[in-house]
This record gives sequence, structure tokens and C-alpha cells, in this order.
Amino acid sequence: MSEVSGADAARSWVFLRSPVGKLVLLAICIYVLFVATPLVPIPPGYGPIAVWAGSLLATLLLAALSVMLIVNGARLHLSVAREVGLVAVSVGLWLGLTRLAGQSHLNRLLIAPVATVVFLLACLWLGRVISRLFRTSSILLPACAAVALADIFTVYAGPTGMMLQKYPEFVQSVSVAIPEIGSAVGAEGLAGLAVSNFIGLGDFIFLAALLGAAARFRFDLVRTAWLVLTAAAVGMAIQWLVPTLMGVPLLPFIAGGFAVANWGQFRLTRPEKKAMGLAALIIGLLVVVAWILAQVL
Repeated sequence: MSEVSGADAARSWVFLRSPVGKLVLLAICIYVLFVATPLVPIPPGYGPIAVWAGSLLATLLLAALSVMLIVNGARLHLSVAREVGLVAVSVGLWLGLTRLAGQSHLNRLLIAPVATVVFLLACLWLGRVISRLFRTSSILLPACAAVALADIFTVYAGPTGMMLQKYPEFVQSVSVAIPEIGSAVGAEGLAGLAVSNFIGLGDFIFLAALLGAAARFRFDLVRTAWLVLTAAAVGMAIQWLVPTLMGVPLLPFIAGGFAVANWGQFRLTRPEKKAMGLAALIIGLLVVVAWILAQVL
């Protein structure tokens, strides 16, 4: 009996150490984070400060867990057919769970986080499918620059900015909603459950695409994950510290962290390096101009 139990324990340990096992554990951690954050009581006398600091911490923890989730998902050996199938299944589950979560306040607390985890998995599988478009490692660098520029444009002057102004509910419905700390333990109870911030699906999909390609090209995923997470944390901090900004595009930070982490892996000609330097300069100028316009307008 003890030998059987020992064998079961050994198999369980091996599973937990595998990419699939880690994926399951990280999904559970993300769920617990979403459920627990609004249930954390706020100490009397520290209301606004505690809410601000706690919600920021929850955002950073979500970012860290999401990056770890995507890294372990990138390590899985899957065919294109399976990836597409997982996208379809995840999207279907997400739509059903989202509808179920809106039926009561309790469902919003307990079911909505499940929908969020499934949403993140859908972004992971879709990103893996997109990563197969990158046939060489060198194409990743100009892809980072192009996506960063596109994200800045869409947020401040393009469709994303207009959607945020005219149809914020739709944008939020296809984003990851980060709960506000302690919002479900106030006088209103579960009815007071509130959201502190949102992270768009494009950020997760592009990150999954980059890390999926990085895994295929045998880049250092651990170093890449740390630098991407650090860069994304900077972008999130800017959003929290400068609330007057309509929204801070995270893709330039994600793309920048990825490029810095794997700079030695790219094989570019001299003209290509000059073009990439110019693109980096343009991105920096656009960020500065966007910040100035946000302050003036």
C-alpha cells in the first residue's frame, strides 16, 4: 500500500514539474488572486492609500503570473491543429462562462475569474498560432518595432482610442479586468465588487506569439520573461502614477523588453540596424508627444 502511495506521489510530483502541471498550478494561482483580491479587508484609516497600493500589487502579481503561464505554455509541444482546436474550445468556454458570471454577484466573484483564466489561455493558444508566422528569428525584431508603433497609434489616435471613448464597455469586455482590493467586503458586500484596471487582449496575444517563437528558436525564455515583465511593470506603473493618461499602451514596453533580452540573437545588416534605431527613436518621441498631449488636453 505504501509503495503504491509512494508511486502515486512520485507521479504527481513529476506532473507538477512538467509544463502542463505548472500551467495548471499557475491557472489556479491566477484564479485565487482574482477571488481573494476583492475580499481582502482594508485597514481603517488607510482607505485610498491601501486601495491604490493593493490594486497596484494585484496588477503586478497578475502580470507576473500571466508571463509565467505563457512561458510554460510556450514550452508545450503542440501541433497547429491542436493549437487551433484549443483556441476554439477556450473561446467557446469563455463566452459561456462570461454569460454565466453576469447572472449574480456571487457568480461575478467566483465564475468571472474562471472566465478570465480561460480568456488568458485562449490568448496563449492564439499567440502560439500566430508565432508560427515568424519563420526566422531576425524577423522578430522588426515585428516588435512595428507592433509597438501600431499600439501607440491605435491607443492615442486610432481605433482603440476611439473605442475607449465611445464604447468603453466593449473594450473592457475583451480585456482582463483587475479587481479592486477590498471592494467586495464593504457596506455593499458583493454588489460593491469593482474593477481597478484593465489589460487588453492584444498584450497577452502578442506576448504569447513572441514567447512561442522564442521557444521555437531556443532563446533564453527565463531571461526573456524577466525583462519583459520588468518592462511591462514600468508601463503599468506609469498608468497608475499618471491617471490623467487615457491609457498606456503596454506593447511598446513588452516589445522593448523582448528585444533587449534577445538582442544578441538577431542577425541584422547595417541598414537594418539603422532602421531599427530610427524606429526606436520614433517610438520614444511618440511616447513623449502622447504624454504632453494628455497633460495639455
